[in-house]
Amino acid sequence: MVTGLYLVYQLWFSNSLADSKAQEVAMSVRESIRVQAESDSPSVQPLEVGSDRYSVSSIGLMYIPRLKSDVWGTPILVGVGDRELALGIGYYPGAALPGESGNFSVAAHRATNGEPFARFEKLRSGDRVFIQTSAGWFEYELLQNEKILDRETWVLDATPKGLQFESEQLITLTTCDPRWNSTRRWAWWGALVSKSDEAPAAIGESDDL
Repeated sequence: MVTGLYLVYQLWFSNSLADSKAQEVAMSVRESIRVQAESDSPSVQPLEVGSDRYSVSSIGLMYIPRLKSDVWGTPILVGVGDRELALGIGYYPGAALPGESGNFSVAAHRATNGEPFARFEKLRSGDRVFIQTSAGWFEYELLQNEKILDRETWVLDATPKGLQFESEQLITLTTCDPRWNSTRRWAWWGALVSKSDEAPAAIGESDDL
């Protein structure tokens, strides 16, 4: 019975709680993006968002059409600790910011605590990842993936070894593998293909951005 209750907590309660908090954070991030975008010099920078219950720093919001039911206006928080990953997608501090030269690197749960990357296995080469920031929208194209050991931090390098494509502006998505065991890590890499001040057509006007 105890085991069963624990599984219910992990599979339902933790996800429900995380989803509720993530939606609250996303609303705050979206408003901060709007305010910063209207300033004299909008730029990609961490935004302090939150309420009396929490305070976090955010890069912006992520949209992945292939994973739309899980990653759609999902907040990107600075840090990859338990707190950040329970509220959305974590950004590795010190990595490049969206649009910068280098490797914009993030991580997210694949199981429990909101699990934005629950269906990571659905991603395919050519899929798009959109990042909304106060400086506009950045569109990345996913090009290559690999399963690696958790100690292989080279995947976060500015120019990871073994990539089969060249780009000065990379994105790296990382999560655990297998979903319920986490003995390895799974990484997807992509390259920046465009930057726009307006929401891309793939996002759609009906999403109240």
